[in-house]
Amino acid sequence: MMGINSTVKKISTLIESRQNARHTIGFGPTTSSPLRMIGEAMLNKFAGNISSAALLAEQNEHIQEEILENIISSFALAGMLGLDLEKDLENLLDLLEAVSAEAS
Repeated sequence: MMGINSTVKKISTLIESRQNARHTIGFGPTTSSPLRMIGEAMLNKFAGNISSAALLAEQNEHIQEEILENIISSFALAGMLGLDLEKDLENLLDLLEAVSAEAS
């Protein structure tokens, strides 16, 4: 089981590496594999959205409290619905790592 801090660090590292890869190789597709192109597009969009949100969030002095409130609400909702977020998060991280590894 991954802890919150290790998960945050891993996701941040993946997003930063994606941002660096986008600037290094450009935005166009680098392969003809449809699955990779879909994964690249999803990861690029996700990284772009998160990076933009982070720039805006830096200006909010209460951002840590807002993030914590969102996390607790999400955990509570997942618990009430019986969702296995840990498994889904690990699968998502594996997918992001695979797409990032292929891009480099």
